[in-house]
Amino acid sequence: MLDALWLLIIAVLDIWAIWTGNSLLILVTSLTWLLTVSVWQWNRWSLVGVEFSRRLSDGRAYFGQQIDLSLILVNLKPLPLPWLLVEDEIPQRLTVENGKIEIRHDGFFRCLQNILPMMPYERVVRRFPVMCSRRGIHTFGPAHLESGDYLGFLKSHAGVSATDTLVVFPRIAPVAMDRLSSNTIIGQDPIRRILHTDPVRTVSAREYIAGDPYRMIDWRTTARTGGLMVRVYEPSTTPLVDIVLNFSVPSYISRDVEPDETEFIISVGASLASHAAARGWAVGLRANGRSRRRPIAAAPSAAPAQLGEILDILAQAYTVPTESIFSVLTATHPARPAGASVVLITTVLNENITGALENLQRRGQPVTVVHTAVEPEAEADIKSAVPVWRLPYAPNWTEHEAYIVHR
Repeated sequence: MLDALWLLIIAVLDIWAIWTGNSLLILVTSLTWLLTVSVWQWNRWSLVGVEFSRRLSDGRAYFGQQIDLSLILVNLKPLPLPWLLVEDEIPQRLTVENGKIEIRHDGFFRCLQNILPMMPYERVVRRFPVMCSRRGIHTFGPAHLESGDYLGFLKSHAGVSATDTLVVFPRIAPVAMDRLSSNTIIGQDPIRRILHTDPVRTVSAREYIAGDPYRMIDWRTTARTGGLMVRVYEPSTTPLVDIVLNFSVPSYISRDVEPDETEFIISVGASLASHAAARGWAVGLRANGRSRRRPIAAAPSAAPAQLGEILDILAQAYTVPTESIFSVLTATHPARPAGASVVLITTVLNENITGALENLQRRGQPVTVVHTAVEPEAEADIKSAVPVWRLPYAPNWTEHEAYIVHR
């Protein structure tokens, strides 16, 4: 509206009024010209020197935790701002409290909207509580700034491309299991007292048996005795738990939809990992999905940082199945050491899966299934020697105080 052509027209009218000696027209055109120039210049400089920044009180949070989102605005110039509109994109699945939320026309992006005036050299900080009610990686930003002249005729726009990322860990709930004794991880299979060995402490040597790894051969003892001998290491009694998650659920539709049943499976896996780590067990994780652009495969470890690593993997897990759970169970991988107790958390239970588990069980690995299907009757005809525990999915699973696993 108030462009260069408009200024030119007013200037021409002002010159013509001065030429004709019309004092009233001179006054009107001069005031109009001055007002137009001031509005034009005010709009031009409105966003100059305006700085916007965003700050999260924590970059990582647990499910259900509340963090603070701070929006910081600074006006680094002597010109005041009669109004300033700030629209900052916020994650779709997190709840931002005490703020005005605007939904874009496409219905997918949400913006936290703030309108405020600013005095010269003023700094304004606005804080909003954010409830971490969804696992995953959540991105805040980019932001959009809008301001203009004091009459609202003209508007200037600026974008702030900086973004901040929040990683929310899956929900962890206490786990209650029937008949859990001191020598049982989960289910009915007792833990072997010799689950794996300590390669640093050698206690003796024995004769070589077909199938022994070549790295265990003791060449000095072999040379002394004349027969092929292998080292015997001191056994470690730390239980090994290999948690396996099956992201394939019946409600899976497309890559753009994350079924809530899968989120429940991830929460159960995180809760069992926390349950095992609290007891000093070496816990590992595998799944038929990807996280941090890599397949999910963490070898069992009793290190203090292991639980945090597993939670970070699950927080960033992409739940679209990349392979069948049968392939995960049958594959030879360093993340599945011999002697580890395999705990499969799955909604789907068919003959292929139970066959793979029975094969592991025949090889000496304790196996347990945590079945999360709502109605197991459809799979009641599947008979298996593998112990199956029940933890049915419920739409209000985030409200449960504990996960009660039963036979």
